[in-house]
Formats: sequence, C-alpha cells, structure tokens
Amino acid sequence: ITAALHIGRDAATNAYYFNGAMDDISIHGNALNSTEIQHLYNSTQSTAGLIAHWLMDGNGTDASGNGNTASLNNITSTTDRFGNAGGALYFNGISSYATVVDKPSLRLNNTSFTLNAWVKLDSYNASYGSILLSKRVAGANAGYNWSITGSLTNPTGVLSYGSGGGSTNAVGSTAVGLNSWHMVTSVYN
Repeated sequence: ITAALHIGRDAATNAYYFNGAMDDISIHGNALNSTEIQHLYNSTQSTAGLIAHWLMDGNGTDASGNGNTASLNNITSTTDRFGNAGGALYFNGISSYATVVDKPSLRLNNTSFTLNAWVKLDSYNASYGSILLSKRVAGANAGYNWSITGSLTNPTGVLSYGSGGGSTNAVGSTAVGLNSWHMVTSVYN
C-alpha cells in the first residue's frame, strides 16, 4: 500500500486517535529475537534491520538515517520515561498525529518485521482502539494498523496488529495499563 504512514491515528478514517505520550518508536525489517528486544527495553537501540527510529525528542526526525522523517501535527513535547523534559511527544487524543511519506521499506510486504514503542496511554479509546502506527487506505484489508484496543473491543487495552478495517488481527493477552510507561513490541516472522 502506497499510503503515508501515520503515527497516532488511523490513516484511512482520520479517527482512533492516540491519547497520551509516545517515545522511541522503531520499525525493523526483521524479527528481533528476545535478546535484541531486551536491548530495546534497556534503552540500547538495536540497529538490526532498522527501517525507521523516531526518538520523539521534540521532533519527527528519523534517527535510523533512512530519511523517514515524520511531519508533526498538533503534537507537544512532554517528559519521557526517564523524567527528561521534552524527551517524548504528547498526542491529545483528538487531533494529534504525525505523517511519514510512503517508502517501499515502510510497507512491510512479504517480510518479517518488528514494531516497537514506549507508550504512556492516558485513556483507552471509546471506540475500537488507539492507533500507534497506521499505513492503509479505506476499505478492509488494505494496509496495516498497530494499536491498543479500545472500549468496544474485548479485551480492552491489549496490543493489536492487523490489516486495518478487516477482521484478521493478532491480539495480545496482557492489557497495557494507563498512566504509566510501557514498552510494546510486535514481532512477525
């Protein structure tokens, strides 16, 4: 799908906004193993297959060197998980999102991949979910969404990855708690 990548909202519907802070979002073009994921948790960024890495330190710069810079819309700086002022970005749940121009590497077609982010969710979306990453067009099964499920989904507050607008989704089993930092990771191999 040649649609732009959106951070913090569904690309196709302009809905399902994320309400809270995000930090250190990365996309890897391979399935990271448990040791590499532990490095991400310990704040040591794995460069294995790195496609994009947004530090979220007050801007949308892609630290991977691959030029996937995000344009920020109605986003403010906030304190990161280490207590550093301006070290993360805050999404207001109403109109905040970031957009990244399409590149073939962001499409995640026919490849293993890993999605990783640090999130501090203020509330669960009152509908189906709070989007972390979305790269899709209108209609069912037309791209992908990575999100935390909302109040209309059972179970509420778990990580979900799917084709966007479709019914085939991988859904986690542990709820992402509110008002504290959590590292969320999805691996496809």
